[in-house]
Amino acid sequence: MKRGRLGEPFLILTGTPLWLDLLWTLLHSCNYPTEQRDHMSILASYMQKEQQLKQLQEELDRLKNDDRLRAELQFKGKLEALMREFGKSAADVIKLLDPQQTAARPSNTTSTGRAKRKLKIYKNPNTGEVVETRGGNQKTLKAWKDEYGSNTVEGWLVRTED
Repeated sequence: MKRGRLGEPFLILTGTPLWLDLLWTLLHSCNYPTEQRDHMSILASYMQKEQQLKQLQEELDRLKNDDRLRAELQFKGKLEALMREFGKSAADVIKLLDPQQTAARPSNTTSTGRAKRKLKIYKNPNTGEVVETRGGNQKTLKAWKDEYGSNTVEGWLVRTED
């Protein structure tokens, strides 16, 4: 915020006409009651939004007249019609056009891209019970660790698989 010649606030709003900036400055430097000043701020805000809408509408009109956009929209329409005709989804078309993309994903990762945990198989020598888990949150395994201690139970690890 800049200051005018008498020290009152002077704001330059980007993308707004100069007269709107001056009006805003005038309103905020006068001694209008707050309610009236807020009403005028709403008007200034409305006028600024109206100006932005006009600029966006002009950009949209320019895009609508762009031959490249027309060609892409035509291609998209024809492709979607073909997909409906043959009952295919976008994923099916991608698999068909680029089979390497689906094969490139390693099988030991989850959908989040995180590596799949290794399967750990524990056998309780006291009961002969076997537990298979990919994480440490397995109910029986936790009970064993509470009862026998974590180090003891980790010693019961029979094997690890991918």
